[in-house]
Amino acid sequence: MLKTVIIIAIKLMIYKILWNEIGSGYKENTDRRSVVTLCHGNRALSAKGQTASRNASFGIPEVTVLSTKSLPADQRLMPTIGNGHVAIVIQGDAIFMNGLYNGHNITSHRAKIPAVFIKNINISTPAQPRTQYKLDLGAGMFVEELTTNDISVEIKMFAHRVIKQLLVTMVTVRNVGDVPVSLDINSSSVEDTEDLEITHEVNQSIGIIRGRTRECEYDVTGLQNVTVVHTVLPKEIHVKPFEHTTHLYLLSVDLNPETADYSFAQGVEMFFNESLEISHVTAWSDIWKSGRIDITGNRTLATMAYSSLYYILSSLPLAETPEFVGLSPGDLAHGSGNQVDYMGHVFWDQETWMYPSILLLHGRIGRALLHTRVRTLGAARRTAKMSGYTGARYPWETALSDVMPPDEWHQQVNNSAYTNAVAKLSLLLPEFVGKLQNTKPNPKYKEIADKIYIPFDKHLDYHPEFDGFTLNTRVKQADVVLLGYPLMFTMTEATRRNDLRVYEAVTSNGPAMTWSMFSIGNIEIGNTVKASIQFLRQLNNAAKPFNVWTENADGTGAVNFITGMGGFLQSVLFGYGGFRLHPDRIEFQGRLPPSTTSFNVTGLDYLGGSIDFCFSNTLTTVLLTRRARYPLLLNTSTKSMALSVGYPRIFQSGLASIVPRPRFFKRKQHAG
Repeated sequence: MLKTVIIIAIKLMIYKILWNEIGSGYKENTDRRSVVTLCHGNRALSAKGQTASRNASFGIPEVTVLSTKSLPADQRLMPTIGNGHVAIVIQGDAIFMNGLYNGHNITSHRAKIPAVFIKNINISTPAQPRTQYKLDLGAGMFVEELTTNDISVEIKMFAHRVIKQLLVTMVTVRNVGDVPVSLDINSSSVEDTEDLEITHEVNQSIGIIRGRTRECEYDVTGLQNVTVVHTVLPKEIHVKPFEHTTHLYLLSVDLNPETADYSFAQGVEMFFNESLEISHVTAWSDIWKSGRIDITGNRTLATMAYSSLYYILSSLPLAETPEFVGLSPGDLAHGSGNQVDYMGHVFWDQETWMYPSILLLHGRIGRALLHTRVRTLGAARRTAKMSGYTGARYPWETALSDVMPPDEWHQQVNNSAYTNAVAKLSLLLPEFVGKLQNTKPNPKYKEIADKIYIPFDKHLDYHPEFDGFTLNTRVKQADVVLLGYPLMFTMTEATRRNDLRVYEAVTSNGPAMTWSMFSIGNIEIGNTVKASIQFLRQLNNAAKPFNVWTENADGTGAVNFITGMGGFLQSVLFGYGGFRLHPDRIEFQGRLPPSTTSFNVTGLDYLGGSIDFCFSNTLTTVLLTRRARYPLLLNTSTKSMALSVGYPRIFQSGLASIVPRPRFFKRKQHAG
């Protein structure tokens, strides 16, 4: 009898351990949760403790959570959190906000806002705490864990995905010992920055920072004001024996002081009704579920796909908004007065490197990127007029003579092959739009386009980079190879092959996105071995443990270089996925990236519909998950199949396309 009781007791203990270790990460019995005291300033409330956020979170821990026991020695390689409105580098000294700049004319840069954050926490116990740091890509947050035998401290930091003004820090402390414990808090101080003159007032547990930029970008724009409402950080947190507490430290940042104040109050109330964290996690989960890339069989590539998309999305709003100014090469958490990080300026990088993948996976967010050019159209027209031109002139765009092409080592050249090709395509756009809208554009556009000269050497069958270019001249980065992709400029396969061969031989180590374009080109011509080498070469620019990219493989240049991440994502989607957008169809040809077992694209947006793709070594599966504006046909090398929501189509991998059914598509066009 005693032996039976002991066996039963042991089994119950095992079941309990298994439940705590496995089950608690996904679903907990709410009746067994310990009571937690929620604290903000002088206000406290007992609650059951929030666990729903775990269930709401998207992710596969081994590939969507980047973990380490020690932080990078180089502060530049710390991860970032952001939401398209505000962003910070973890343990950084400044907050950056979309649209807030200081400095005149070309010296304009993102203005540093004082960062009122916890730098670190020390536990007043003899034992050295064990540390764990996590960037949870699925939940969109950074987590720091400190544990001893009796004390556990969890610090969560995130830029709220629903209330965009909020930067949230939540400190959860659990004391299972019978003695009180004090936590020493080291925090940043509030003082003027080189960009802002500030005033700071404190009313009990709430502080208000009012800042004004020191120098306006142009005389007509004036100085900008910004308001930060924040929780006053204590010097200590005291924890009683057997106590479980969660403390909220909140910042709300906006140009409008009333908006900053309202969002702060809203965040506090959501914290006490236990919806602050879950609403943020759910919003990130919805983003991942609506568009992502899943890779199996290669953990490095899987985490790189998630982290690259995470960092780009962290600098973007969820939808089109008039305030959003655009993407800079170094993400929203960078861009101070240091020219190395491009000072937060928006270049051609946005459309060339970041936009294509966002367009495929998150069409609504893609429209926000396009709107950044529409919102500045008036300024671009004034710039063109001041330069003696009609039309619109955006930064880093100019005429066909005396230009700097993508290869920045060669400036003031004439007839850049890439620049002229872009100009030709731009001049052909009115004719394309006219056909869609049944209108007749000015024929002069096409006449000029037809006369634009694209350098081409008939004898060697390749495109010289510019007039006077000679073979074996060293170049900085991908330039002429961009004709084949993304421009899809018409040429023979032999010419495409020669362009890749000629420029690979003379290209320097170059920025990361160079090798993504060479990889895509070699996949096009069937040179999969070389494509694989160039594809993997990109990864030299990503620093562990948080996959923070640098512009150059040696760690120099811009940091958290989302331009390079955009190139990587394109090499997956448009390289190994083979996706190409045409006026009347979308083509694809799935192949597996190096050392992988499957490659899936979830939520590709096309004509208002959403489509999932699963590529294995021999088979391709296509599944329509949201109805498009027109009925869609899947065309393979052997047959055509209608796509219906919820019905997968499986076929032997190869070149295929999805097209709107002709009679419906034409009817809609004529009706428009």
